[in-house]
Amino acid sequence: MQESIDNFIHYINSLNLDFTRTPDEFNYDNPVLILVDAVLSMNRKYDSFVVPRVELIRKSGIKTLEQALQTIENEGTKGFCRIWNYYHPERVEILKRLINKCIMIKKELNTENGLT
Repeated sequence: MQESIDNFIHYINSLNLDFTRTPDEFNYDNPVLILVDAVLSMNRKYDSFVVPRVELIRKSGIKTLEQALQTIENEGTKGFCRIWNYYHPERVEILKRLINKCIMIKKELNTENGLT
């Protein structure tokens, strides 16, 4: 068993991985940005498509799951498409379902910000 572990460690060390770099997405300061990133990342180019739209959401001031849900409900699916500059109503519906699920989990865990 120890030999297998040693072999695995040797292999991982041989990959020369850089653990000092933290990807940008780990610096999201609210759960809405994480969910928007996940929904927009499906079959899209990350840097040229996803990042600018995540920044639109950041600049919109939407910071909480509840604010995001309220915005989708107030603006409607097409209105939210304008906010993130991407006309794909199905993605907005996916985002809305994810937000609802996260709100439910947040309540069950009795957390305040949705990140912890």
